[in-house]
Amino acid sequence: MFHLYGIASNLETFLKLTDCGVPFVQYRNKSTQNVDISKLPTSHSKIIINDSIEDAIRLDAWGVHLGQQDLFKYTKKELLQRRIKLGISTHTEEELYNSLEYSPDYLAYGPIFKTNTKFLSYPPCGVEQLRKIVRLSTVPVIAIGGLSFEHTSIIRDTGAFGMASISKISSGNSQFIKDWMRECQLETFV
Repeated sequence: MFHLYGIASNLETFLKLTDCGVPFVQYRNKSTQNVDISKLPTSHSKIIINDSIEDAIRLDAWGVHLGQQDLFKYTKKELLQRRIKLGISTHTEEELYNSLEYSPDYLAYGPIFKTNTKFLSYPPCGVEQLRKIVRLSTVPVIAIGGLSFEHTSIIRDTGAFGMASISKISSGNSQFIKDWMRECQLETFV
């Protein structure tokens, strides 16, 4: 099964994505102090908190997503003994192998295409490199970076577990998001 992974930088987008039932929704807001998402109805969405295991546990989230720089905030023992799911951002094969040492539940890999959402020092890796990373990884891979509805079938065909979106999914209305989720579930025959 191929999944849509939405990334929300504010509560309004978070609620829109969870109301639509996006399977995985990452809350990527640096300030979670005044937010209690554990009390919000989230249909069938698995909620992931960005950057902080403590916030993810406090908010009763399904998991936490850490960037490469965030890994150093925790000891390897803390990461291995966590009680929630762990996703890690990766950009290279070396980061893939290093990240696997922490027993993540999934890896995000990208940017696949050019993106304006986040400044990265890494060039876009493209679909063929994503396909290679999917083969090398021992855990599910979520593609990220410059992805839109139109990329769904080509990303799904790499064998990735899913595709993440920030700006395209945030700017879409509920019908667009539901259509995108349906597109993710379409089977293709090669």
